Amino acid sequence: MNTMAHLSAAFAARRGRELLRFDEIESADGEKIKLNIGHAIIIKSAKDSKEIKSVLGKAHTKNLDISEFTREMLDTTNDNLVAEKTAKKKFEEVEHLGVLFFGEKSEVESVTKEFPLLSK
Repeated sequence: MNTMAHLSAAFAARRGRELLRFDEIESADGEKIKLNIGHAIIIKSAKDSKEIKSVLGKAHTKNLDISEFTREMLDTTNDNLVAEKTAKKKFEEVEHLGVLFFGEKSEVESVTKEFPLLSK
């Protein structure tokens, strides 16, 4: 859940308000309700960092928007330390805990088709 929250926040910060069709709607009695984004969200699971890296490469070729969450991001909340620790590793040594893709539904589905939906 922590990984998904961080990925969503990072993605939203990069894309901004363009993700919202309406900021809010109103109930019959005048109460305002804030809306979420108007795009489908599908959560799938991978066995490990190696599987995540394999799908990352496919997503790059499709030019999808990508947000990544790594072990260093979980272990520290200090972005300077995350950058410092990551800079000492080769990409293959970086443990990916999650990744978020955004783009045309058919493109996202084509790169994630081998991964099962998260069931819990």
